[in-house]
Amino acid sequence: MTIGPLSALLEKQKQTYEMVFKPEVSDFDTPRYHYDWWLFPLPITELGANSSPRAFYYSIDSTKTRALLENSSFKEIYLDCIEKYLGAQEVRWNGYGIRFAKLLLSLKHFISFTDDENEYASLNMKLRNFAELALKIADTKHIVDEFHAISTMRKYLQEYPSRDLTISTPNM
Repeated sequence: MTIGPLSALLEKQKQTYEMVFKPEVSDFDTPRYHYDWWLFPLPITELGANSSPRAFYYSIDSTKTRALLENSSFKEIYLDCIEKYLGAQEVRWNGYGIRFAKLLLSLKHFISFTDDENEYASLNMKLRNFAELALKIADTKHIVDEFHAISTMRKYLQEYPSRDLTISTPNM
């Protein structure tokens, strides 16, 4: 399985955002829509042998992660989609555990990638806040951790608490 070009991920992310998230479609968070791979990209190291070709195609490595973090459009859409998705889950849990797990694993990847980077301190703080909100939702909605993403995120945040990074640039 091969990783596709970064441009494919960015194009699909923008298209899905414009068609599904931006117009505030009421059921955007349900299994009706398929967007997990490019809205909440996962590192290739998180994919198992049984992952779909689509999952591999839209997966990311460290080079792509760095490029995504340098792309202001990606970051803006990524953060907005996480906020909208988690906001919807706070209101009503949709029962779609695999998407929740992918969101958590994607968040964990970007948090860990930005943890020691002063230039991403502001972004890291936002991502950590989203992770904490996701864990709160998991607790209050009694979400079953069938994919071990909740426990993985909880463990990561406990083992690697927020660093005292200096917020020196407007990188979001």
